[in-house]
This record gives sequence, structure tokens and C-alpha cells, in this order.
Amino acid sequence: MERLIALADIYHTSTDYILGRTTTDSYATIIEVKDLTDAQIRILRELVEVMKHTDATRS
Repeated sequence: MERLIALADIYHTSTDYILGRTTTDSYATIIEVKDLTDAQIRILRELVEVMKHTDATRS
């Protein structure tokens, strides 16, 4: 179990995806932000929200 969780962490995916319980990795992409400041993280979140809104209006 510990190795499975470690693999999921390494590959930024779910354990279900590794085990073949899902055919696609439906989880959002994980971005490592541990070395960023709070302000930088806030800017990234705002950018993602703007991009989501832009993509939604194109459909």
C-alpha cells in the first residue's frame, strides 16, 4: 500500500488510475507550489480561473 501511494505521488495521479480502475486520469493536474510565495500561488490560482472562464466561453 505504501509503495502504491508513493507511485501515485511520484506520477501525480490516483491510485485507482495506477491499478487500472479508471481508464483515464480524471484528477486535475498537480502543480508543485511548495517553493512559491503565497502571492505567487494566489496569482497562479487567479490565472487558472481566468483560463477556465476563457475556455468555457469558446465552447
